[in-house]
Amino acid sequence: MAKLSTDISQKIDIECRKGDSFFLIAVLETGKVGSGTYMSLVSFTEITFIAKNSNGNSVVEYYKSSGTDTGVKYYDTISDTGSAGGILISAPSDSTNIPEGTYNYTCKISKTNAQHTVMHGKFKVVD
Repeated sequence: MAKLSTDISQKIDIECRKGDSFFLIAVLETGKVGSGTYMSLVSFTEITFIAKNSNGNSVVEYYKSSGTDTGVKYYDTISDTGSAGGILISAPSDSTNIPEGTYNYTCKISKTNAQHTVMHGKFKVVD
């Protein structure tokens, strides 16, 4: 589990095994990490996690919203804990069945007239 401050986007590098299910838990705190004051996600309508290759093309996208999975986009894979500030990604194994390599990702939370990048970094897929 990663604890993140919402004052600035946190750089966190992630490594996963190709073809394995992908799980991530992040807790958003307001102010300094360890403050124990969690950011309420109740008003945020969208949470996204998007990894792109060096050409800027998406290799995998996870969404809180509903939709039809396309092989790159996976819907209903992100949930939140509302006022407790938790983001949970639970994605199926076929979502990491992408070429081995290192990609750049961003995880964003959005609501009307506001978008925040809460974490970013390298998303490495190994065999």
